[in-house]
Amino acid sequence: MDLKHIIVPVLLFLCVTYGFKVAVDAVMRYRMLKEGISESQLQAILLREWVQQRMASLRWGIFLVAIGISFVLIEVFGWTDVGPASVAAVAICAGIGQLIFHAITRQRD
Repeated sequence: MDLKHIIVPVLLFLCVTYGFKVAVDAVMRYRMLKEGISESQLQAILLREWVQQRMASLRWGIFLVAIGISFVLIEVFGWTDVGPASVAAVAICAGIGQLIFHAITRQRD
């Protein structure tokens, strides 16, 4: 199968999903402004969104570093084909990255 027959549908799905999320967020913000919530509630919502964005950046950063480490380990061990050991290395490093993120966020609470 040609690579563009795989990439185009996946990217189309991602774009539609992102567009749907943006539309839902816009509708929610419009409703909040229309109904007139208090300033303290608005500040709390905006602060929560800001914290969630920062946490998402932290999670993706840790995840990508962990995946990068798994690829380095695969290269060090000399695994040239996709086998159970290389897939396990990627999965284990991804899991460790998620556990590190969880530990960091639990310390903040």
